Amino acid sequence: MKIFRPGAYAIIVMGALLLFAQAGRAALYWTEANFAVPRLVQADTSGAVLSSLTLPASSMPQAIAVDRTTKKVFWTELSFVNAHVRAAGGGLTDSGAVVSLQSCLRGVAADSTHGKLYWTSTNLQTGSSLFRANLDGSAAEVLISFGSGTVHAPYGIAIDEKTQTMYWADFDAGEIDRAQTVPSAAPQAVAAGLAGPAGIALDPDSGSLFWTEANAGTISRANPDGSGKAIIISKLAIPLYLCFDRVSRRLFWTEFGGSQVRSAQSDGSDTMTLATTPSPPVGIAVFREPAVKARASTPARPASFGMTAAVAGGGRILRINYQLPHACSAGIAVYDLRSRRIATASPSWHEAGTYERNIDIRNFAPGTYCLRFIAGTFVATKTETIMR
Repeated sequence: MKIFRPGAYAIIVMGALLLFAQAGRAALYWTEANFAVPRLVQADTSGAVLSSLTLPASSMPQAIAVDRTTKKVFWTELSFVNAHVRAAGGGLTDSGAVVSLQSCLRGVAADSTHGKLYWTSTNLQTGSSLFRANLDGSAAEVLISFGSGTVHAPYGIAIDEKTQTMYWADFDAGEIDRAQTVPSAAPQAVAAGLAGPAGIALDPDSGSLFWTEANAGTISRANPDGSGKAIIISKLAIPLYLCFDRVSRRLFWTEFGGSQVRSAQSDGSDTMTLATTPSPPVGIAVFREPAVKARASTPARPASFGMTAAVAGGGRILRINYQLPHACSAGIAVYDLRSRRIATASPSWHEAGTYERNIDIRNFAPGTYCLRFIAGTFVATKTETIMR
């Protein structure tokens, strides 16, 4: 019985010079499942809403994908009759149907390298399917059709653009599957026995797979072949779709049961709530502007340890910046004036460099707090006053 259906720097050595690529600005998008007034929301990665787009009533928006080249935002609709794959400009300035006359659409993914759009359908009458088209909706084709009466319901989908492999979460079969991006490819299960897998994301650098299990309230990680499977986050309130930012190395996901948008490091540490939404959030995607490049004659390796902190995001987050002259484990704890620990950014391994971590302080009472930063054998403390 189903329970639910629903800044970093890259360094490249070039002779005597080093090329630094400073991470571009990131935006977070999510859909909200209000039947009468659904929304597509744009926010920064701290969860602060920048803009929103009211979507057609009863369209039931689902997953989101962003094309890196055009910066267009795509999302699917769950409507049984004439569901669409829709698109909007990156600033949510325009919208329109890219694909029409569809039914019960769930996941969506953009392959920016090859200019392709992928989406999934869970139509019970005709059978679940995986589709592909050009980014403008032309040349649409069915890649895999499971047929009616089969126990398959593909939800989230992700594309490995380099290997041209598609991965998807099969909610009803309880599997994470993969296949080549060609028509009638044979699916292969890389993880089975799952409790309602819904969202899936890829880390193209490490090759890791991440997925949610809505009925188990967990997020798991594994290698592309399913080996090394481990639950990294648990006790979540119906997690649905998720995405991965390769620059900050963070996961972002929606929790339908808690009406929250949340985030964590790729190892499951440093979990935080970014936003509590007026209607349950469903799809989510992150987009980062291309890096800004500049040449320098020396690497940006800090000469010493250091830590600064400030209240940011309109009083919503405590932003901690720190530098490490060599690789070590680094973590942060926040205490009140009665020496009670009330928040942590869990220790994790860092290479030498400059980092930023954010702590959600929306539930902090006004007052003065003490931050304790530990990196290897280095310890620093700082007080910060929060006013409302």
